[in-house]
Amino acid sequence: APGNFSIGEHWVQSKKFRTPSHKAWFFIRGVFDVAIEFDDGSYGISDYKTSSPKSEYMPLYSRQLHAYSLALEYPEQGKLHLAPISGLGILAIDPVEMIALNGGGAFRLETTWIEVAKDYKGFKAFLSEVFTVLESGTAPSPDPKCRICEYLEVARREGL
Repeated sequence: APGNFSIGEHWVQSKKFRTPSHKAWFFIRGVFDVAIEFDDGSYGISDYKTSSPKSEYMPLYSRQLHAYSLALEYPEQGKLHLAPISGLGILAIDPVEMIALNGGGAFRLETTWIEVAKDYKGFKAFLSEVFTVLESGTAPSPDPKCRICEYLEVARREGL
């Protein structure tokens, strides 16, 4: 949809929420990269990634965008309010080549736009999973592919 970049790098904070099946209250706070004001009066939220897009990271990126969207549509009093949010997406900027320029240099970039479907129902289901883990009192087993978890396990074992 036609529109213009309207706000860049801005802190957001949502009002307090509670998931229906949990006791905990939560709010969202963070900094989005850019808001786009569409000609129809709605907004889009985009996040920049400086790498080639990897499909395995899209669920994480989607959660990040949904958090910003929720905070903007349901802000804490006095915080930035943009509504409705009609689009979410990732602008991946991949530096693929360095070019010499008169004693300096520049990068040749490839850009990819990845639209993210707005799905508050799915985002709320994710939040419910998070609160289930937090309220259980027991940490889940680490993902065997998590390099940070592996490092922490070795550090604990070795007494570091």
